[in-house]
Amino acid sequence: MSASGDQIIGTHVDDLIGITSEENTLDWIEQSIEKTVKWEKSGRPTRALGIELSWNKDNTEVILTQYALIESIHQRHRKSGTKSSLPLDERYYAPRTDDEEQALQKEYQSLIRGLLFIA
Repeated sequence: MSASGDQIIGTHVDDLIGITSEENTLDWIEQSIEKTVKWEKSGRPTRALGIELSWNKDNTEVILTQYALIESIHQRHRKSGTKSSLPLDERYYAPRTDDEEQALQKEYQSLIRGLLFIA
């Protein structure tokens, strides 16, 4: 037997995710890998690189979301004691020392990195 159709194998550190249009193709790929590498299958993933994967009942479709990552970025950067960081609090427009300016720049850069990762 050989693989047919489109296959995508994603890797990150010591994890693999295989995507194929046919289940038997994925089985063939797994058997090929098992010939040279000892590994553990853990079934359908529910998270990968901060992305949540929600499968339909027959496991033929998946919805990708990033709710947890977005919420963690929001919690890290919101004004303490409030439900939201909008509008921007006074830290962003009040006069600052050089140390305060550097700290604020680092926080801003961290927020932008998080938003770019989500995008």
